[in-house]
Amino acid sequence: MTDRRVHVGVIGAGRIADFVHLPSLRLLPDLCEVVAVASRDPEQARAFAARWRIPGTHATWQALLDDPGVDAVVICPPSDLNHPIAAAAMAAGKHVLCEKPLAIGYPEARQLADRAAWSADRIHMVAFTFRFAAALRYLRRLVDEGHFGEIRHWRMAYFTDAQLDPSAPFTWRHRRAQGGAGIVADMGSHMIDAARYLLGEIAAVSAVSRRYVGGAKSRLP
Repeated sequence: MTDRRVHVGVIGAGRIADFVHLPSLRLLPDLCEVVAVASRDPEQARAFAARWRIPGTHATWQALLDDPGVDAVVICPPSDLNHPIAAAAMAAGKHVLCEKPLAIGYPEARQLADRAAWSADRIHMVAFTFRFAAALRYLRRLVDEGHFGEIRHWRMAYFTDAQLDPSAPFTWRHRRAQGGAGIVADMGSHMIDAARYLLGEIAAVSAVSRRYVGGAKSRLP
């Protein structure tokens, strides 16, 4: 019998792949199979593959994209690598699910969006996973059925103290060149996508950004 499942390669073996993407993919055994993982840390890749029973490992993302057994890729490395990897994956003819932000800057993100629009025979997605949560999908149904009447105001907030602990390790997320817009791009993009999913396109934006951790500005690269 021919295996009609989508064969998936995962690029990046960090927390997001471990706690979000692999558990989700494993819920769909009749539709897809994870066949390979790539990480710049070979030990991390091998440990990740052993933990999730993935048969193939690659030392570079380029090698994974060259793997003919991979139909689709899940891209979840540090944010500054999303754009070059996604662009190369599209050029290689893979289906693409890319973590956000798509790029550190708008021009590169726009380039990926335009390129995805040309790929009629491939499916390309950004990992806005919140819109698939049961609660948000139910809320969308209530909005569509008119239970709230004319919606004039929408407020959404995200609270976390994860980065306030001074003993927390310094990672790529704290480097502007790798992390980009920080929490605004990381979690703020989910909030923007949720608003668009529920209510439609955004007509105007008014925003204020503030750093709350004293002294941190001078230490950021």
